[in-house]
Amino acid sequence: MNFNHFEEATPSPQAGQGAETVHSPWRLVEGVENATSSGMPSKFTPLNFPTFVAFLRFVPNDAESNTYQGDFPRSNLLSQNKEAFEKLKHAPAIPGVIEDILKRWSPRAYSDQVVTPESLKEAFEAARWAASSYNEQPWRFLVGHRGDETYKKILESLIEFNQSWAKTAPVLILSVGKKTFTANGSPNHYQLHDTGAATAYLALQATALGFHTHSMGGFDLDKVRKSFNIPEDFEIGSVTALGYLGDPDTLPEQVKQMELAPRERKPLSEIVFSEWEKPLKF
Repeated sequence: MNFNHFEEATPSPQAGQGAETVHSPWRLVEGVENATSSGMPSKFTPLNFPTFVAFLRFVPNDAESNTYQGDFPRSNLLSQNKEAFEKLKHAPAIPGVIEDILKRWSPRAYSDQVVTPESLKEAFEAARWAASSYNEQPWRFLVGHRGDETYKKILESLIEFNQSWAKTAPVLILSVGKKTFTANGSPNHYQLHDTGAATAYLALQATALGFHTHSMGGFDLDKVRKSFNIPEDFEIGSVTALGYLGDPDTLPEQVKQMELAPRERKPLSEIVFSEWEKPLKF
């Protein structure tokens, strides 16, 4: 494996991080024990992949927003080790948060590994137990397997960018929500919220089973409605790709860079309020 392209990379650590030397467990990793949080050598030297991954795991991060400090190179070398790649995409450990929530993320690279009918059924069993207004359960899912007509219709409805990567997923799912309550025909203003909740349950169950989902909104709503003759009483939700993680190197270059980018989240102070735009004090 050639690491020479690292030689000109110069990271830009954030100021004020101090100069704390890395201690255990990094002493066990060759070439990392002398790294400091104040910076690194101006040029990288060739590293074996485990050492490189270990260093990336050391780089200090903002636990609240899950953004890495400094402009550290995260190259396609990550795709050489799927387990390390997976871990780098996980959220940081947060005490009390369910592990599968921290492990859930939305890849664009999928392998050829088949999702068994049993596993797919388990994922939808989780979805159907989501909460919904008046227990209406407004969600409906159209499921296509690569090679069948349903898959083809969903794939053809996607914009070109999404087609470029979603075509590798073994399963494509279209979600829709019923716009009225069955009992009295009154409008259900929360049907897409509830359908989204069911989709989130599906995603978390998929994570627990070892595969992934990636929901998207870039598709032609009118085209997909006509393709499946979906009644007007149902609102189109999203398309979700489902499958096992694949090799990012198989993606178009622009998509691969997105795949290898660190994940970010807004801090709680920006999303949880006691009054409008007044952060809640926990």
